[in-house]
Amino acid sequence: MEREVAVSLERHERGEARVVPIILRPCAWNMTPLSKIEALPAKGKRLHNGLLKMKHFTDIAQSIGEITTGIIEKLAKLQVEERDRRQYAATQAADHLRDQHRWAEAQAAYMDAIDLFKPGFEPQKEELERDLADCKQQHDQETATTAFQQRRTTFENKLKQAGQLFNVANWVEARSAWQELLTLHEAEFSVSLASINAKLIGVVAKLNSRQSLTRWLNALINLSSERHGARPPLRHMRHSLFIQTTLRHWRSNN
Repeated sequence: MEREVAVSLERHERGEARVVPIILRPCAWNMTPLSKIEALPAKGKRLHNGLLKMKHFTDIAQSIGEITTGIIEKLAKLQVEERDRRQYAATQAADHLRDQHRWAEAQAAYMDAIDLFKPGFEPQKEELERDLADCKQQHDQETATTAFQQRRTTFENKLKQAGQLFNVANWVEARSAWQELLTLHEAEFSVSLASINAKLIGVVAKLNSRQSLTRWLNALINLSSERHGARPPLRHMRHSLFIQTTLRHWRSNN
């Protein structure tokens, strides 16, 4: 019992609870820690018998009601103050985040401030909504700019690769690279669509020329083999070897 009383008094002193001693019969309560607290009936008078006792109970009930009403009003005031504090903190945080261009976080903070808003707060709700809309616009613009930069970087890397393939005459892969550039191209990029098409046409022409010459040389070798049979003369073997060497050399340089 003593432990419960001690805990209750500690909570009373911290403002977490309200202790109200009620003196039902004569006792030395004023020699206990309860003496620091206002008791009921008023001034710690003991209860009497008869009608006076009933009046004391009425006074006790009324006093407890007044105490309860005071606690409720205090809690309501604390809730209002806490709401005001949170709204002010959310507004300050939102302004700070906006100044740092942290648009997404600022949006969330402004939304919290708007949710906590009530008449009488500063800044006005309309101003908070304008700030929120501005943050959203800035965030969308920043997101679009970042996405564009990523697409441009991808395009420039592919352009560099296509140029390298063109320089080493790797026409098959170069054709694929320049074709992909057509799909990646955007009007804002530094390289025009016409220049990409021109490069692609040049690559296709080189590739067709190589394929045509390869077919012509192979046909020449086959024709010579048909004329001279399975055991061609030395002169024909030298001629065929010269054609094959020429073909390999042309492939390596085209």
